[in-house]
Amino acid sequence: MLIIPIRQQNSVVRRFPWVSVTLIVLNTLVFIATSVAAAGQRPELIRRAEAVAAYALEHPYLSLSAEIDDLLELSEEMDEQRGQLASLPPREVVEQEQAVFNGLCTQLKVALERMPTRALGFAPAARRPATLVTSMFVHAGLLHILGNMLFLYVSGPYVEDVFGRALFAALYLLSGIAAAAAQAMADPSSTMPMVGASGAVAGVMGAFLGRLATSRVVLLVLPFPLIPALRFTLTPPAFVVLPLWAAEQFWYAHMAPGAGVAWWAHVGGFVFGLAAALAIRVSGVEQNWINPSIERQISVTQHEGLEKGMNARLEGDLPRARREIAQVLREEPDNLDAWRESLEVALAGPDDAEAGRSAARLLDLLSRAGEEELAMELVHDARLRDLKLNARFWLSAAAWLERHDDAREALDLYRRAAEASPDEVSALRAHVKRGEILARAGNVREARTAYERAQAHPGCQGSWAGLVEGALKNLG
Repeated sequence: MLIIPIRQQNSVVRRFPWVSVTLIVLNTLVFIATSVAAAGQRPELIRRAEAVAAYALEHPYLSLSAEIDDLLELSEEMDEQRGQLASLPPREVVEQEQAVFNGLCTQLKVALERMPTRALGFAPAARRPATLVTSMFVHAGLLHILGNMLFLYVSGPYVEDVFGRALFAALYLLSGIAAAAAQAMADPSSTMPMVGASGAVAGVMGAFLGRLATSRVVLLVLPFPLIPALRFTLTPPAFVVLPLWAAEQFWYAHMAPGAGVAWWAHVGGFVFGLAAALAIRVSGVEQNWINPSIERQISVTQHEGLEKGMNARLEGDLPRARREIAQVLREEPDNLDAWRESLEVALAGPDDAEAGRSAARLLDLLSRAGEEELAMELVHDARLRDLKLNARFWLSAAAWLERHDDAREALDLYRRAAEASPDEVSALRAHVKRGEILARAGNVREARTAYERAQAHPGCQGSWAGLVEGALKNLG
């Protein structure tokens, strides 16, 4: 059975999780770079290892260091070879051969230390301070980094959202250092380098438990991983899932210490993150400083003149409302709310020319901002249909409807655009657009009529004339 965390249920964050995303991207880039470097260095490492193994088996009576034996596992085979020897070479020969063998082992060690996992990983016995940080960004394989980044993706953005970016970044780094320290305390003599973000991610998971314990985590359950169609989801709360995960890591740390996984790093990082979250809660840092600061950043503060203009309109003082809104738009020409209020003032006037100008500008801003629902409400606002608006709004609204596959309504608005300014180029454009829509729908007769009206327009010259003539020919 395979259980994979997918996301947090009802997942909402107030700001884009820049730190979490940056960490995922940085880990990915480092993984790619180190993988390429390791691929280039691996042939030499293999060649050095083969040379040591061959020489050791040819001279089984030589001394083999524990480090090389842990790497190549030659001692048993050398013992077998040694048992088959009738006699040993003279002491002087053995010393010379031992010196050659030691040189080969040194070359192997140098090649090994050049590998990214060795150069950047944290080995408890070596304790190079810089590797406490570099080891967090190096991974031993694709599944290693995928697993770590998945857990960071599921938990990181939400912890970052409540703790703020700076505190979250510090939590991540300090959790990774605490994880390395825990592994070093458990096995201080180990020369095997520890790599991966799992300790730091475990700290984030511990903080998630301390701060968001009641949040529910969506788990994808694959009873038979080779048959992905057989799957289902569970949504247990974090206070159930995360303690079970931590207990599992603690159990493995005692039962499988030689499995090649830094179990104590997971435990240490998790405990540190949980303790940090509880300390932040007790200190009141989040409630008194972090949360108010984030709310101030995400809160929308409207222009003072906008509120004055709205109040003036509601009081029936339209001239003052126009002046206030005009001042806001001079200072903030792309203020959506100001253009919306400008339209309301024009509709209350009524002022058809101003309504058309405001509606056209508002539709343009809504479209650029991706506010599709608000744009749809504006285009279908029944109050605009009874006004003599300028052709610009009708053309913009018709084009918006055409992009959203509402050809019938677009045809009507293109007609309104042509009628609003019959002698302007906008009317010519509207006739051509009507012809294109009708031709696509297979209505050849009405399409021809639209193109002929375009052809009769005084502005149908040059490229316009060629376009219309070509369209009429295509109609047959």
